Amino acid sequence: MNLSDLTADEKLVLGALIRLMVRADGRFTEEEEQRIQEIGADVGSAEELWRAVSESAQRYTSEAATKTAIPSVTRPEARTMIFDVLFGVATADTIAPGEQAILDSLREAWDIRD
Repeated sequence: MNLSDLTADEKLVLGALIRLMVRADGRFTEEEEQRIQEIGADVGSAEELWRAVSESAQRYTSEAATKTAIPSVTRPEARTMIFDVLFGVATADTIAPGEQAILDSLREAWDIRD
């Protein structure tokens, strides 16, 4: 699955969750930026992924708003793709406790098994 397979709403949730992930440890590292660029290219378009991150800020203006959007992603394949992207961002450097908490909450909300 790639970005073009996601609905517009799913892309915005992905973008918002990426924003949460990069802020989870209080800093946005060069490694995270590079990883997002690489992941974007791997899933179809780095430019499109960055656009989703940017546009998501208009709809999901807070962490709480982003968290309320998580259940709106209902397709299992979209959930898996989004989770995989976020895991890739988190592993750009050491996974911080805040990043792990996001991954754990998605695993629970979306019933993702390793």
